[in-house]
Amino acid sequence: MLKVKPNYFLGIRTPWTLENDEVWRRTHRVGGYLWVFASIAMLPIILLTPTAVYFKIFLAYIAIITVVPIGYSLYVHQQLKNTNIIL
Repeated sequence: MLKVKPNYFLGIRTPWTLENDEVWRRTHRVGGYLWVFASIAMLPIILLTPTAVYFKIFLAYIAIITVVPIGYSLYVHQQLKNTNIIL
């Protein structure tokens, strides 16, 4: 995710990430690290929890790794817009 160039097929594709290369770069840096560390943290949970509990944890994991990068991309877009870097 760290080296993906802006495109319409792969990556975190929101209107503001597709609009600005800096927002795309920052969002994919944070998203890439988040996905790697969250996936490593899920390994012991997969091995040590019962299926019923694991399913709830997995749904929360999916929600976090999806919502956090999208929210961060909006934050970066607003930050750059307020500093007049994005016109």
